[in-house]
Amino acid sequence: MSFVSGLPRSGSTLLINILNNHPQVESSSSSPLSNIVTSMMEVWSQNDFSRSQMETNFESFNLKLKNSTRAFIEQFCTTDKEVYIDKSRGWLSNIMLLKSIFPDFKMIITIRDPRFILNSIEKRHFETPLIGFANGLNNNTVDTRVSSLFADNGLIGSPMKGIYNLDDIPFDFSENIFFWKYEDFLSNPQKAMSKVFEFLEVDDKQLDISNLFQETIPEIDSLYNMKFMHKPNREFINQKDIDYVVSPRISNVIVKKLRWFYEIFYKDVLEVKCKLEQVTD
Repeated sequence: MSFVSGLPRSGSTLLINILNNHPQVESSSSSPLSNIVTSMMEVWSQNDFSRSQMETNFESFNLKLKNSTRAFIEQFCTTDKEVYIDKSRGWLSNIMLLKSIFPDFKMIITIRDPRFILNSIEKRHFETPLIGFANGLNNNTVDTRVSSLFADNGLIGSPMKGIYNLDDIPFDFSENIFFWKYEDFLSNPQKAMSKVFEFLEVDDKQLDISNLFQETIPEIDSLYNMKFMHKPNREFINQKDIDYVVSPRISNVIVKKLRWFYEIFYKDVLEVKCKLEQVTD
């Protein structure tokens, strides 16, 4: 079983469109499967008859839950291709469940410098100031948006918490997880995707960038009040050339708050920041 999860605005829609161009792979747009499985778990946990079954014959009932959940996921992900990939940010929260029922599962986690994730959101918000965020996010100041977005249950903070939590789970995920850096793809698309194909154990496919989006997998942008557009761009622009609208103060707040993330994935950012601080002292 294979899955795509990760941070918002980190190239997951781009990634699944590329993967869907591979003859051995079928990829989904944002899927309800993770939420459905979570709801199933909640029903079983709260149902009086389930509790009764667990009390009288826990091992047998737990095995039934495990087998039925596995069967449901497998049927939902049925395909005539060799690999089916289900996409949802929710899988990061269910990663321990996946490991218990699919020990050999594979998950691609898309990541991006959080400053540029916020930049992508802010740029779109500046284009649509008369429309509020669909989730009721207070949008009066940048500070309030940053606090909400990066909160533990926020749009960015929640999957961040899922990544942070990986080291606290007593399982070895080294063979299960592949971190796909958006910046690496921008730098060298073929090399970045060759690593993905190797991880998924499918043939390395040479990319024809001009034809990658002939069959675009849609995302329903109206669910987010058009704040997070998912129209694929045929031109991959290096982040250094992107119009950056986030203030230096807010950028520093993000790096400070998520220092652990930068230490793991973006050490160069911390090194540059350190040098700048030395110059200004």
